[in-house]
Amino acid sequence: MHEQQQLETQLSVETLRRALLSLRAECTAHSEQSEILRQNDLQGQKEMHEQQQLETQLSVETLRRALLSLRAECTAHSEQSEILRQNDLQGQKEMHEQQQL
Repeated sequence: MHEQQQLETQLSVETLRRALLSLRAECTAHSEQSEILRQNDLQGQKEMHEQQQLETQLSVETLRRALLSLRAECTAHSEQSEILRQNDLQGQKEMHEQQQL
């Protein structure tokens, strides 16, 4: 009877040891899977951040080009206005000279 109890105890111990090893393997696999998911999340965040940076750079470049274009238009308009002003002054001068004759 004592041997029977000893065998049952050994069987219980072995069963518990196997369950512990199985649980440890499951925990290790879960930890590895969690780390993979965490790394994927970090990579996704990094890629999203990089995409946002590219979009911001593109927006800044688009605005810079629009500003340069507007500046060129303003310069051309100012030059055109000055030419028209000079033409008006020349026309007034010529009309004044014509009236004096």
